[in-house]
Amino acid sequence: MELDRINELIDLMKERGLSELQYESGKEKVKLVLGPGPGQIQNVAYVPAPQAGVAPGEAAGQGESATAGAGEAESDAVTIDSPIVGTYYRSPSPESPAFIEVGDDFDEDTILCIVEAMKVMNEIKAERRGKIIEVLIENGQSVEFGQPLYRIVPAD
Repeated sequence: MELDRINELIDLMKERGLSELQYESGKEKVKLVLGPGPGQIQNVAYVPAPQAGVAPGEAAGQGESATAGAGEAESDAVTIDSPIVGTYYRSPSPESPAFIEVGDDFDEDTILCIVEAMKVMNEIKAERRGKIIEVLIENGQSVEFGQPLYRIVPAD
């Protein structure tokens, strides 16, 4: 999808007072969500045509997976999902440690990972408080919009 067309959709959202818009044309699909500030785009997801043989989210259970020790409230666990399509990175560079590890507590502003989309590095923030109990995806793996990245126990 052309950038000009995406900008037209953003302008349409602003004109109509919309906070979210999904648009499909042929095999292209885009979802826009306005952020907390006026006119800020929070999430942009571009979903190309599905690949043969790979179901969206199929790889979620594969990859670098570790669980926290006993005592975690597994029944309270929820997932943090990818807000965009792209390539998942656990750290800002190959030499750097991961942003967050299993067992780490985090708050709303904690950066969990980076998802690279169209050569733009998008920092993914937690947007809630909690504790990581499982990493569901491997570093460098492609992710889909809405694909679970982490299992967490939300803070009270």
